[in-house]
Amino acid sequence: MELLGNEQALSRLQNMVDCERIGHGYLFTGAEGTGKRTLARWFAKAILCTGEHPPCEECPACRKMERLSHPDYKEYVGENRARSFPVEVVRQIRQDCAVLPNEGKKKIYCLSNVQNMTTEGLNAFLKTLEEPPAHSVFLLLCPSATQLPETVHSRLVQIPLQPLSWEQVEQITAKALPETDSKLRRQAALLSDGSAGLAMKLVQEEEFGQRAKQAQTICQSLIHRQEYRLAQVLAQLEKDGEGFLQVLQLTQRLLRIQLEQSSPALPQKQEIRVLELLEQARLRLSGNAHKGLTGAWLAIRLMEAVSMP
Repeated sequence: MELLGNEQALSRLQNMVDCERIGHGYLFTGAEGTGKRTLARWFAKAILCTGEHPPCEECPACRKMERLSHPDYKEYVGENRARSFPVEVVRQIRQDCAVLPNEGKKKIYCLSNVQNMTTEGLNAFLKTLEEPPAHSVFLLLCPSATQLPETVHSRLVQIPLQPLSWEQVEQITAKALPETDSKLRRQAALLSDGSAGLAMKLVQEEEFGQRAKQAQTICQSLIHRQEYRLAQVLAQLEKDGEGFLQVLQLTQRLLRIQLEQSSPALPQKQEIRVLELLEQARLRLSGNAHKGLTGAWLAIRLMEAVSMP
């Protein structure tokens, strides 16, 4: 298995499997799209594998896990809102884990978005963690350990996943969606904040393609000092509040990459000033400033910046 950017976490889990030191509970943390569920499923496959070098990818258990049809592996997903992981689900898990495994040595439960578990659910789950059945393994997924009570996360082996570089995100997106436009994949990676999942979501959104073109147009307008073209694209964004912010953010990322090059498109002083203005505009829009006035102000200030001596 390849897990770009989080090879250390993968190696750590592989060592646990090789040494047959499997605990009763693990907490996978990290931003959305960093690979928590992918790694948790791989770990479950390795635990349930009946081959000589788990996960062997060839035994019946591995093949069933690949299809997510192994009778001793179950997934539960809470929604992306508070208190969306009900206590009834936890009670169902507690009843099920009291029963011996069907085929393997362990029964594995993967719980996503556990930060949204209700208070009653957390209390019920804590009782299971305090006296876990010997054959049960719990894989919990959430953005941060701080989103769970200390009484819960202190009983779990923590597996933190780090945000990926935009280059790694681009590589993962290209492998998963090879038919998509390469420029669009790169721009989605720049906006992903290290989340391959977010990048893949963006690259498949129709609106993102248009917004990426607008960001590229702003960059080219600044490089070639095309005042009318710049004003035109900023005026188009007046009707798209969320899109306006996204375009400004992507423009910032594109310019920062150019600034890191040995031959930047604009003099360093000008690019730094442009980045400052884009950030000011983003802050204004985040504070509900008038989009039309903000766009007009930004167009004037940006042209002044690229005309600096």
